[in-house]
Order: sequence, then C-alpha cells, then structure tokens
Amino acid sequence: MTTIFIDTNILMNDRFFRSSSAKAFLKACSFLGVQVVIPDVVFDELLGNFSARLQEKADAYQKSSRELKQLVELEHSPLS
Repeated sequence: MTTIFIDTNILMNDRFFRSSSAKAFLKACSFLGVQVVIPDVVFDELLGNFSARLQEKADAYQKSSRELKQLVELEHSPLS
C-alpha cells in the first residue's frame, strides 16, 4: 500500500482539509487504496502555528479597537 505523508505547509491554509481540492484528493486516495498520514510532529507544528496566528489576530483586533475608540472620542469631543 502506498502512503502519503501530509506536511504542515499543506494544512496551514486548509486546517480541516475541507476545500474541494482536499476532498477530491482524499476521495482519489480512498479509491486508489492510498493511505494518508499526518505525522505527530506535523500535528504539533500545526497547533503551534495556529496558536501563534490566533495571538497575532487577537493583538491586531485589540490595536484596531483602541484606534477606533480614539476616533470615536475625537469625534465626540467638544473641540470638534
């Protein structure tokens, strides 16, 4: 049986392998009897990258929220 090992790069943009191309790939592998494997190290790396990206987005949200609050306060200040 042929085995294909999935690398982190493939899963970074489609973490849950739900895109149409991923589904077609898995269907073809099933039809051909090909085993698809995600190594533990890839899974761990994916979790680490997800946590880092989540923190990055949370930080960006906080920054945007502060900037928006400043703009709203400026708009409602007695000097405007």
